[in-house]
Amino acid sequence: KGIEWSVDNGAEVISMSLCALIENCDGSDAISQSVDKAVDQGVLVGVAAGNSGNKENTISSPGTARKAITVGSIDKSRLVSYFSSRGPVLWNETILKPDILAPGRYICAAQWDDVWEWNKCIDDKHVAISGTSMAAPHVSGAVALMKQAFPLLKPEEIKSILVNKADYDIYHYEEIGKLNISSAIKSYRDQQLIISPSSFSFGIIDLSQASWGKEQTLNIVYKGNPTLSEISIEGDFPQGVTFDFPRTLQLYEGINSFTVSLTANTNIPDKTYWGFIKVKVDGKINYVPFFFKKTSLEVYHDKITARDYLDIYLKSQIPLSLDKTFAFITSPQGNQYNINFNSLGKGKYSAQFYTVEDGDYQVKIDAFDYNGIYLGTSTSFKVDRKSPSLTANIDSSKNLIVESTEDIGPYTVTPYMQLSNSPLIWNPSFAVDKNGNKYIGYVMTEGSWFNTQDFLYNNQITSSANLNSLIAISSDMFNSIQEEYPSRHIGSSLWIE
Repeated sequence: KGIEWSVDNGAEVISMSLCALIENCDGSDAISQSVDKAVDQGVLVGVAAGNSGNKENTISSPGTARKAITVGSIDKSRLVSYFSSRGPVLWNETILKPDILAPGRYICAAQWDDVWEWNKCIDDKHVAISGTSMAAPHVSGAVALMKQAFPLLKPEEIKSILVNKADYDIYHYEEIGKLNISSAIKSYRDQQLIISPSSFSFGIIDLSQASWGKEQTLNIVYKGNPTLSEISIEGDFPQGVTFDFPRTLQLYEGINSFTVSLTANTNIPDKTYWGFIKVKVDGKINYVPFFFKKTSLEVYHDKITARDYLDIYLKSQIPLSLDKTFAFITSPQGNQYNINFNSLGKGKYSAQFYTVEDGDYQVKIDAFDYNGIYLGTSTSFKVDRKSPSLTANIDSSKNLIVESTEDIGPYTVTPYMQLSNSPLIWNPSFAVDKNGNKYIGYVMTEGSWFNTQDFLYNNQITSSANLNSLIAISSDMFNSIQEEYPSRHIGSSLWIE
């Protein structure tokens, strides 16, 4: 309502120092849509990026609005503030954000009531405040100066000039430039040159092919005499990434277009790759930031399970389309199964598969985002519900020795001691029976590494009958106990003289 009121009442610039962190915040929420609508009506809107820290994809609404100038914060050393939200926006659409950086740490401002009372500056009526909310007004003020200097410029043209003429130096964050209003005004007055879009995304690499490609067309609106421009690309890109673009472009008055093509091998490391296109005209450089991203699914599950089911979890930086995300499972006997995933929120997904036979299973996960980009992967697991044979003995130093026919892990074996005809003693220590010369060691385990639990066979031991079912009275002093269901509980018991 506030945005609409401002537009209806003739505002030319709106500054918004507010944010709301919304899951799947991709600029399609109501506030971001209102901002874009205001820009379409000729109002330029500067908004705070948010203060969610230094992790990727933390820009909040309305900073995700496509047509807003989204502002991150830097300090006096020209370093990005630790609290400033980072881009890019990685939801249903990939958007390069923030658009620009401006001072936002320890900004001296008029005090309201008694807030930040401990942080006075200049006098007793001002306090030093930090946040992207303090950075956004710097850019909104710069926009007002641009409007005053060039009243006929449209919002998207002012945005492009500010981004193209920002400072890109050793302190900049991921190809996002620092506001330089004097450079922007002087450059446009001298050259009358605008490059659009102001920034762009090549998108997410599709993993369905060995090599992936994308292209972007840029337009240079020029109002000067014919001249030759030089074009280059800078960024930290690995081997397997190439760009195709014209190294020079003759500029004439009007719209001059050129295309940049990207080709990337899909086996490059997972990372967000940032860069910028440099367009040099009459010795002056204009910057157009861009990015693309390689990301893979993270898959979590037990590699070996003894249970009758297996939980498979996915984690994705990109929202997945559940209608197009499945796990295709091949059993040891070659039988095929497919299962659906459910969303757990915040980029996490789960599925459950009921095992049908022991052995090695192969899993192929097909996953697509909402734009049809393939993000699939593969994995495997083993089902082993057959209990291993377990032996236990006491050596001459009275050390309990346990041996198994397969690896069961060092933390899944627990000794329990019990007097002959007495309840179980849970504390694992040796005990002596009523005659003073006999004690018993009992060993148990649960076979799944991630799901250990205590288990007492045949109910709690309270009678001689129950004891006889567990303890072998024989010359070799040993009896093996095994249980297959519900889990691989295995054990041994022995008499010790």
